[in-house]
Amino acid sequence: MTIPQIFNTMTYGAAPEAQDSADAWLNAHERQFDLFIDNQWIAPTSGNYFDSTAPATGAQLARVADASRADVDT
Repeated sequence: MTIPQIFNTMTYGAAPEAQDSADAWLNAHERQFDLFIDNQWIAPTSGNYFDSTAPATGAQLARVADASRADVDT
């Protein structure tokens, strides 16, 4: 069997990831994520966050810490 034949005969099922599971996880984290430094979550020294958006819809998914140079050095 050739690779094109294999691809043509593959069946696809539903994706194991469901939006409601992803939303529940994001909500459990209050849709905001700090920096993970030295095995702990810390707020960025700048206090700045940026939006992470869903590529398909442009809807905001979460706010993510925007690390400063000092944060990166830490």
